[in-house]
Amino acid sequence: MAALPGWRYASELFRNLAAVRAQTGKSWSHQAREILSLKMRATHFGISDYFDFRLFSDEFTGRYPKEHVAGWRMLHWIDDQLNPPAWRNLVFDKLCMYSLLKAGGLPIPRLHGLYERHGRHFFDTRDFALLDALGSWLRGPAPYPLFAKPVYGDVGSGDFALLGYDAAADALLTAAGERLPLVGFLAGLDAPRKYVKAGSGYLFQEQLSQHGALRHLSGPAISSVRVVVLSDETGVRPFRAVWKVITGHNITDNYSWGEAGNLLAAVDLDTGQVERVVRGYGMHQEVLTRHPDTGAELVGAILPDWKDVLELVTHGAHLFPMLPFQHWDIALTERGPIVLEVNVTGSTYILQYASGRGMYDEQLQAFVARHARK
Repeated sequence: MAALPGWRYASELFRNLAAVRAQTGKSWSHQAREILSLKMRATHFGISDYFDFRLFSDEFTGRYPKEHVAGWRMLHWIDDQLNPPAWRNLVFDKLCMYSLLKAGGLPIPRLHGLYERHGRHFFDTRDFALLDALGSWLRGPAPYPLFAKPVYGDVGSGDFALLGYDAAADALLTAAGERLPLVGFLAGLDAPRKYVKAGSGYLFQEQLSQHGALRHLSGPAISSVRVVVLSDETGVRPFRAVWKVITGHNITDNYSWGEAGNLLAAVDLDTGQVERVVRGYGMHQEVLTRHPDTGAELVGAILPDWKDVLELVTHGAHLFPMLPFQHWDIALTERGPIVLEVNVTGSTYILQYASGRGMYDEQLQAFVARHARK
């Protein structure tokens, strides 16, 4: 995780050292030697990575080298090495991203409305430059349920799952059981939010329906699959995959360093089979086999339409030829796989938490060595 202030870091460090000693019997000096060894062998390794990825225990890597871990310092480093900044905005700005995907013939959620005060357009979508006009649409013909998200945002910040409109209260009904006063909702669309570019606009898209084969496993909310691909002049190669499983009343499958309560499931690239499931973060991470809400067995489950998922991301990667390191979020729906978004930074830690395997392996190291930007 990102760096903490000095006093908080020291306090957290001592708590973690004590917790590892209690769990494993390893003395503080033993842990210090392991940390020093990893700092000498692993790229951009930080002390906190030892605890965040549970490298004090073989449950993380098993037969895989621990020095392959890509810690929080690597989150942006790999992206910076491989992806030119000018091309990143094509995926940071969801309107640009969806325009490319639609033009390329890839399946995306149906966009019913776009609010952008400078008057941007998207094909045949209803466009609103004024909040009053957007409000009239939301009070009237808007085709609920809708999923609203910022044009330029990250980690699910500012997302809303809207089920309908309550005329008596002049409020929007949400999937979380809330009533959002419409006037307040509209006023907040241009307000600053963490991880959101203020004033970038909002997309109002259809709420997708989870594939029937997954509903008994994780419930009706869309739990997407993230597939990382490596793309260069030799072709596109799927690299790692993780299923981001929603729990509780969450409306998005973001993991948020374990704080959201969602699960991560490692997926075998060849078969689409779930291999390992985890919940939580660092010292509080646990390995599960069943979904905590449905009780369904997750390990061993086969994700539907897996061959189509791989074909979709392989074909789609060619739309971004100058982005060698791409992270695709795919919804598994009754209509087949649908692209939710493409990322570049991509929260690399979630792939490693899920699989218990460091991602900066020989394959990715060689890829970075070949394509690192000067």
